[in-house]
Order: sequence, then structure tokens, then C-alpha cells
Amino acid sequence: MATGTYDLISSYTIRDNSGASQVDITGFPSTYRTLMLVMRYGGTIANNDLFVRFNNNATNVYGWASQSAAPGVNTTRGSFLNLTGNASSVSNVTNLTNTMMLKIISYADTNEYPLILSQGQTSYTTNFFFTQGYFNNSLNTQITSINIYLYSGNLRQNSTFDLYGLAGI
Repeated sequence: MATGTYDLISSYTIRDNSGASQVDITGFPSTYRTLMLVMRYGGTIANNDLFVRFNNNATNVYGWASQSAAPGVNTTRGSFLNLTGNASSVSNVTNLTNTMMLKIISYADTNEYPLILSQGQTSYTTNFFFTQGYFNNSLNTQITSINIYLYSGNLRQNSTFDLYGLAGI
């Protein structure tokens, strides 16, 4: 493990022709300080939002504020993190034109709550999203799985999810 560089931990590609309703990334080591998940994806249904949960926890332990290219800030607390800011804009269902980068800082530290940062672009448009949030599950609990899904429909075939670890910051 190199310090100050991102190491590829795992890479997952949806192979099924009908896509997948959810992608679960598990089994990553707790030796890094920060995780970065790079997602290139499409949906089988237009006008969809991308959601993330940690440890498959669906209780009201997430909080986030998001800003899109369109004016306005959405601040919410709920049972998931909405990475596309309630904008319903994962819209290109024929191509894999959506890209999202999710950073999870202090995911394995049981003495502080993980900080979540994401940024991405959907479709061929100028819809850019920036989200910051937290996972307020409880102290003494590290993130051991990342669960990714769309509001409705499936993630498309050939969507990719690459997880990297950073030892430094």
C-alpha cells in the first residue's frame, strides 16, 4: 500500500443483460484512511436518482447537502444518500454517460463519523452535482459495505464501479 496514492481495491462491472437492481461492494480492508469510488453508469429508466447506503443501513442516519448546476441547495436527512441532489436527472438510458466520484473519509475510524463527498455529471448535459454528507450510524462502527442503487429501474449492463483506497488523508 503506497502512501499518498490511490490503490485500486476492487473493480466491478455489471455483466447481466438486464442490469442489476443494486451493486454491493464489500470485503475492502480497513487499512486506508479514505475510499474513493468511481462510478460510470446508466439506468434502464429515465429520470432517476442515484442512491448510496452503507452497511445496508436503511434507517434515518444519513444527512447531506447538495448543489447542482441548476440554482438551489437541497438539504436533507434520510435513510440514504442521494448523490444526484433530488434532481431526477440520470436520464440517458441508452448509454453509460453518467459519472460520479464518491469519497468516504475516515470510513474505518470508530472515533469519528465518516465524511462523504461526491461530485459527478449526468448524461450529455451540463448537470453537475456536488454533495457532502455524513453517515451518523454510531461511533465504534466502521463502513464495511457500500450499496449503490437507483430510485427505480436497474443500473445498466456494463456500468462500472472502481473502488480505490488512500492511506494518507
